[in-house]
Amino acid sequence: MLKFAVEYLNRWKFSVIPLLPNKKPLIKWEEYQRRKPTEKEIRGWWTKYPEAMVGIITGKISNLAVIDIDTKDIPDELLGWWQYDIVLPPVVETPRGSHYYFAYEEGVTNTVNLSGKKIDIRGEGGYVVAPPSVNEEGKRYKWVVSLKDGLPKFPMKFLANREPVSPYGKNEENSENGETFIEGRRDNDLFHAAHHLIKGGMSPKDATTIVTRLASTCDPPFPINEAKTKVDSAVNRAVRKERPLANEVEEWVMSTTGVFLSTELYNCLQVSTRDERKNVSVILRRLAGKGIIEKAGRRNACWRKIELECEPIDWQNAPTDDIPLKFPLDIHELVRIYPSNIIIVAGESNAGKTAFLLNFIRLNMADHNIHYFNSEMGASELKIRLRLFEGIKDWRFTAWERSDNFIDVIRPNDFNVIDFLDVTDEFWKVGGVIKGIHEKLKKGIAVIALQKNFGRDLGRGGALSTEKPRLYLSMGSGKLKIVKAKNWRGTDNPNGMVREFKLYSGWDFSAVGYWEKPYKEEK
Repeated sequence: MLKFAVEYLNRWKFSVIPLLPNKKPLIKWEEYQRRKPTEKEIRGWWTKYPEAMVGIITGKISNLAVIDIDTKDIPDELLGWWQYDIVLPPVVETPRGSHYYFAYEEGVTNTVNLSGKKIDIRGEGGYVVAPPSVNEEGKRYKWVVSLKDGLPKFPMKFLANREPVSPYGKNEENSENGETFIEGRRDNDLFHAAHHLIKGGMSPKDATTIVTRLASTCDPPFPINEAKTKVDSAVNRAVRKERPLANEVEEWVMSTTGVFLSTELYNCLQVSTRDERKNVSVILRRLAGKGIIEKAGRRNACWRKIELECEPIDWQNAPTDDIPLKFPLDIHELVRIYPSNIIIVAGESNAGKTAFLLNFIRLNMADHNIHYFNSEMGASELKIRLRLFEGIKDWRFTAWERSDNFIDVIRPNDFNVIDFLDVTDEFWKVGGVIKGIHEKLKKGIAVIALQKNFGRDLGRGGALSTEKPRLYLSMGSGKLKIVKAKNWRGTDNPNGMVREFKLYSGWDFSAVGYWEKPYKEEK
């Protein structure tokens, strides 16, 4: 699927999106009506969802309009394209009918049930499923006439004197007078009755009895032997709608870590209707009953995935030596750092976090492979910043531009310096991100900068940001405080110690005094 998705983008210049087997987008796709995805984005989507169907956004962005015939019995007027002054266009055989591909013309928008003949138009604001996608029923989309000869002009004459009509056909006006189960509506009304009975929890046997009675009261009477077919169809539809959603929810839950909100799940899976959200709530409660998730906190829509898998700790063969490294202000003389440790540097704005991190790189780059992930500085600004350091001509580290999803790029056996973990809302996520980074580490470490408010010790994420770090530093007002140190180098507890400093020329940390704990006057 990835191969075809990339080809549709690069060769045919289509805007491509990933779809679930039920044709729902796996992403928020509205953005890609205005811009085409990059090949990197497409590869990322299909790496995460390798079985996703390929969707093509129609309209101006892809220069594509599609006539969608939702039946195998093609209307007579479509059999002779010559009457619209065009040759046979590219054709896709769909599970229920055909798609005819044309070049987009201004004004062609999504239109459904054109002239009541199961003809839809996919234009601006729409999308279609492209070959060789396979839907939830295991049926494949296939090219009958390929794209190799290009797209003919859209037959605007085809739209002349055609208007979309109700699926109820000529008798829709009768519904305003309360007339149902009459000629032109019997089939549709019986199906909807069966669907709502099944959806309401009635057994198929009882639903068949009721639908059979309704069939006999139709005007004219509906064939009794077809009543069961309506119920079977309703059951199948209910199963198709529930099973994929249940599968989608469970797959999403299994791929997440830590705490999540139901609203996150709604946004990711494009769950929008009230009924769908109720269904998701039921599915989540079932997962809780299976011991897969549990309620987190007091909020009804807040859940936590239960982590049952454990990595064995090979303590017998583990090294006991700490990692030889250095920190500014001689912090390394007070603490020990071991493989897979997390170090947090929480600082007020303009407190010197970046200068601290660059000095950490300067002090350790000769002995360790260091990767610096920056969310603010571009190449020129970083180059100018590094030139401030006196006596350093050869910087030995790799710089990367990165502002989020750091878990994906962590180098497990190297030093990872993140400047900085930028979270502007939902600060409770900080703990989950730090946990995810910790789980990726093996022999390496991660030094992570966080923003913090003035006068506070902890950065964004509060107490949740302190759970995984073995060393937690707080910077502000020319002072650096050791908030948490789990592994001491000597016998004195460094927790709570503070050291004043001055920062010269944007890089040079100069200590003022010694490490000491603030004096508290006895009351």
